[in-house]
Amino acid sequence: MKKTSFSEPQTKLGKHLVNQLAILIKTSHIHEATNVAMVQPTERLINTIRELTQAEGEVSLRLEGDYLFLDEMKLKMDIEGFVSFMFIIDEFKKREIGAITFESGVEAEEVKRFCGL
Repeated sequence: MKKTSFSEPQTKLGKHLVNQLAILIKTSHIHEATNVAMVQPTERLINTIRELTQAEGEVSLRLEGDYLFLDEMKLKMDIEGFVSFMFIIDEFKKREIGAITFESGVEAEEVKRFCGL
């Protein structure tokens, strides 16, 4: 069963997930998956995913209307994350994605391949 309430650290991790995903997608538009510029953004995203999936084994980032949800929790956009949130919302809409589910054990190559699509 999915967790419906999150602690403040998990909320922050959700915002980090959005930001790091945006950075990785933008970087993949510029560089090939094998470029050294992809290493650090990929590692940061993977580490955040690992932290989020420790308890439940998976976590979903979902678009509903113009809002992003981490599992069932609405992620509140703040001024610091505005650009990343809007970028991810636009990418979801452009790619016609409703949700992305990350499972524990996701590999860097899978993430890079997805972001490069």
